[in-house]
Amino acid sequence: MSSEDKRRYHRILFQAPARFHGDGRAFTCRIVDLSLQGCLLQADAPLPPRGRLEIELTPGHCITLHLRRVHHQGERAGFACEHISLEDLSELRRLVELNLGDSALLERDFKALCPAPG
Repeated sequence: MSSEDKRRYHRILFQAPARFHGDGRAFTCRIVDLSLQGCLLQADAPLPPRGRLEIELTPGHCITLHLRRVHHQGERAGFACEHISLEDLSELRRLVELNLGDSALLERDFKALCPAPG
């Protein structure tokens, strides 16, 4: 099964600069793609296996994700989201929805992220 087949969340191409904080250092990186549950980052230096990613949407307004590296190859590394605040999740959901262009696909992704109790 390919990694595309294993993915439960739709990714959007969202190329933007970001800051990754890990191991007591800050790294400038670039987001290659983004989903409700993770992202693919590109950086000149190897990124630590865990850290905090800040995506600046507008000056002074960031979405923060706490990430865990799941793979890396060369300058690119894939990360899974381990924690995100409810407020930032709402912002991320809106960002993905605007770029995905299909609210039904996003709703399916969001339900997979937050399964019903029971």
